[in-house]
Amino acid sequence: SWSRGNELELKYTFRQSESSSDQIFENEGAAGTGTRNTSFRSSAEHNVSANLRMRIAKRFSFKAELGYMHRKYYNVSSYGTAGTGGMDYIQGVAYADGIFLGSFLDRRLGCSLILHLENVNDKGVNLASGSPLDYNEFNVIPRLSLSWRAWKNGSLGFSYTVRSRRPRNEMLDPYVDMTDPYNLKAGNPDLRGEINHDMSLSVRHDFDADWLDFTSLSVSYSVTPGAIERVSYIDGDNVMTTTYENLARKDALGMKLSARFNITDRINLDLDASASRNSYRFSQEAENIYWSFSGSEAINFNLKYFTVSQHFFLSPVMSAQTRDLWMEPVLGIGIYRYWEKIRLRTSIDCGDLLYGRSFRRNVTAGDGFVNTSSIMRQGRYVQFFLSWTIGRFRNTPYVKHTSFDLD
Repeated sequence: SWSRGNELELKYTFRQSESSSDQIFENEGAAGTGTRNTSFRSSAEHNVSANLRMRIAKRFSFKAELGYMHRKYYNVSSYGTAGTGGMDYIQGVAYADGIFLGSFLDRRLGCSLILHLENVNDKGVNLASGSPLDYNEFNVIPRLSLSWRAWKNGSLGFSYTVRSRRPRNEMLDPYVDMTDPYNLKAGNPDLRGEINHDMSLSVRHDFDADWLDFTSLSVSYSVTPGAIERVSYIDGDNVMTTTYENLARKDALGMKLSARFNITDRINLDLDASASRNSYRFSQEAENIYWSFSGSEAINFNLKYFTVSQHFFLSPVMSAQTRDLWMEPVLGIGIYRYWEKIRLRTSIDCGDLLYGRSFRRNVTAGDGFVNTSSIMRQGRYVQFFLSWTIGRFRNTPYVKHTSFDLD
C-alpha cells in the first residue's frame, strides 16, 4: 500500500478434497449375495488474482482485479453389475473486475459500478456414456447501485445486479446414492452455469423520534434463464430420483417492509415482512407459480453485564416443485458477554425452541405425481462458545476467493 487509500494485493489459494464410499445391499434370503456400489470423488482448486485499489480523488475510488481459477474434478463409481460411471472434468475461468465508487452533488448522490468479465472453458468426459462435457462461454456481468438523499431524513435507492453461478462438484457428480432405494439421489454432469438478473427500488426514511429509528420499503424483480434447481421424478415402480436440472427460466417479484424501533436506550426491535410471486418454468413448458410470505422479528437487550438477543423467523420451505407451501416458524435466544480486561468472550445460544425432534411437512409435485414427505427437524439445541485472546499478536488475515459460486 502507498499514499492514502492505494493498495496492491496478490492472492493465491489452493483447496483439495477426497472422499470415498462403499455400499453393500444384500439380497433377501441369500446371505452374502447382493449389490455393491463404490465411489471415489476428488476435487482440487487453484485460485490466483491481483487486486489494485486507487483513490482517484477525494470522493472517487477505483478497484480492479484480474484472476484465474482452475478446477479439477475426478469422480469414478461402480454401480453393481451396471458398470462404471463418473466424470473426468476440468473447469478454467479467467476473469476481470472493474469497480468504481463515487459521490456527487455534495454527497447527496452515491454511485457504485462494477463490471465483471469472465471466460469459462470446461473440458471433460462422462465416464459412463463416453459423451464429452465440453463447453465454452463468455459473460459480461454488470452491477449498478445508486442512492439519492432526496430529502433531509430520507433516501431513494436503485440497484441492478447480475450474478453468475457455477454448479458445484456434488451437483455434477453422476453417482447414484441408493442409501434409500425408494428415494435415489444423483448429480447431473450436463449442468451449465446460470446468470441471474436482479433489479430493486427502495425508499427509506430516518425518524428523529426516540422510539422509531427508520422504515424502508423495497420492490424487487429477478429473472434467471437456465436456473440451476433441484428436481424430482417418479418412475413406474414408484421410485423417486432427485437430481439437478437447468430450468428454462426462474423469476420472482417481491416486496419487503422493514422498521426499527427503539423501545428504550438499551432495547431495540427490528421487524421485517416480505411477499413474493415465484415462477419456475421447466424445459417441457410446464410452469409452477405460487406466492410466498416471510417475516422476522429480533430484539436486543443491552443490559449492564451481558446482552440478550432473541429472534423469530417465519419462512416457507421452497423449491421449484413446491405445491403446498408450508410455513416454518423458528425461535431462538442467546446470551453474550465480553470481559474486556481479560479479553474473554462467551455466549450461549438456544436454537429452534418451538420444536423438538419432530417432523415438518413438505409437498412437491411434478409430471404426473404429487409427493408428500415428512422431514426430520434438527430440534432444540444449545451451543456454547468461549474465546480467549492471549497477548497482543496480530492475526494473519484469512484469504478467500469469492468471485465465483456465489450460492
